[in-house]
Amino acid sequence: MKPSRLFLYITLLLPLPAVASLSMAPPPDPAAQSVEFVSSTLALPPDVLRRVSMAAEQGDAEAEYAMGRLHEQGYGLPLDYPLARQWFLRAADHGSADAQFSLAMMMLNGVGGSKDEAEALHRYQQAAQQGMPAAWYNMGVMLENGVAGPRDVPAAMQAYQKAAVLGLPQAQYNLAQLLDSGEEVQRDAGAAFNWYRLAAESGLPAAQNNLATFYLAGDGVERDLVAALYWFYQAARQNYPLARDNLQRLCEHGLQPACSLY
Repeated sequence: MKPSRLFLYITLLLPLPAVASLSMAPPPDPAAQSVEFVSSTLALPPDVLRRVSMAAEQGDAEAEYAMGRLHEQGYGLPLDYPLARQWFLRAADHGSADAQFSLAMMMLNGVGGSKDEAEALHRYQQAAQQGMPAAWYNMGVMLENGVAGPRDVPAAMQAYQKAAVLGLPQAQYNLAQLLDSGEEVQRDAGAAFNWYRLAAESGLPAAQNNLATFYLAGDGVERDLVAALYWFYQAARQNYPLARDNLQRLCEHGLQPACSLY
């Protein structure tokens, strides 16, 4: 069965880029008055919006990206997905990894314009090559699920590994799953255990549950019931259903310490 993965979204508005101070303020006009009104209701200095807008019009990639985010979230400027996508495109073409990522997400989901999975993959590649872990991860999701082309598990594993090495828990977990399953790649229980452990230590409940099963079975690591119970409990206390079920089964099979943990 084809696996299903979650795409990572960047949802926080990044700080507005620093823009060189202006020697004199532009004369007031209706647009500026509108900016002043909107920004005042959100405690955004109107001069900040003006400076970012001016820098964006002059081709500054960070400012172009900021304009896209402002329109994407309706923060200080009207909510306008097509316009946000246009700004992201401009910033992406000027080398902004954040814009490449945001543009890819909009293209993948058909937000603010037509859906284009192949171009979304290309934009993720551009952001990934600049060292963005979430872009490597989303590339892996697309490759593993056959989005924008044939399914390619080995390539997906390589993309996950790039993100995993950069410390992304979701990528560490997905990489561990591929190494654990041995689906279209050689199974490596020891490597799967290590990646599950890293993701579990970051607090990912699914990884904590799977790490516990490795300890319980002695798969890729020496069998350790105490460690298994510990990690099942860490996942269960986050209301992860499989971990609670596993603790219940262990209790029903006579492992008394498990009975007080679920």
